This record gives sequence, structure tokens and C-alpha cells, in this order.
Amino acid sequence: MPIAETMPDYGGGPISDETHRRFFIKTYQIVTDIESTAFYMGYHLTIGLAAGNCRAVFCSEEKRCWSMQKGRACIRPNIGRPSMEAAGIDAVAMAKHLNWKISKSAPYPILAGLVLIV
Repeated sequence: MPIAETMPDYGGGPISDETHRRFFIKTYQIVTDIESTAFYMGYHLTIGLAAGNCRAVFCSEEKRCWSMQKGRACIRPNIGRPSMEAAGIDAVAMAKHLNWKISKSAPYPILAGLVLIV
């Protein structure tokens, strides 16, 4: 997804700019749609990974992530997904391998998702 080079990397913190938050939400929606479609096609071990901290996107007003608390579940399970970085995947290296044109000193995030279908 093309992002303006002026978009800051929020580093997991709350996303204050509503336009930027919509970019993140769209990434989560695309990943979720592909993951759900694959699941309903019979690929039950499919996992979708999005970009950035889902708490920063969907529930930054919460003091703690609900799913990290004993006995509580995610308040956005229909769309909340872990990020590629949280799964140990280097999104920048993958983008470079795919020949995406990104600046080496890019201060902006790479808004991309990954869906693993098994």
C-alpha cells in the first residue's frame, strides 16, 4: 500500500492521525478477508499477520490489551491480528526482496500483511 513518506512510524504507540489509522485498518481488513476466505475454503490452519500493533489501531484507549489479561479475550477478535514483526518476520527485508521501492532510511511504516495458507 503506497504510503506518504511523511507518515511517521508510530512504533506501536497510539495512532493519533485518523487518516493514518484508516490505512492500518484497511490493511487489517484485507488480511482478515483473505484469512477468512481461505478458512472457509477448507484451509483451517491459515493465519493472517498484519502491520503494526493492533492495540494501537483498534483500542489505544484501553490501559492494557484485553487478551493479555487472564480470563479475558480480545475485544476485536473479528479483525485484530498480530503483526508480521510480532511473529518474527522482517517486513522491510521482505519488501526489499520483492523489489518494492522503499527508502533505506524510511521513517514511515511498511503497511503490508501476510497470510500463510496451509
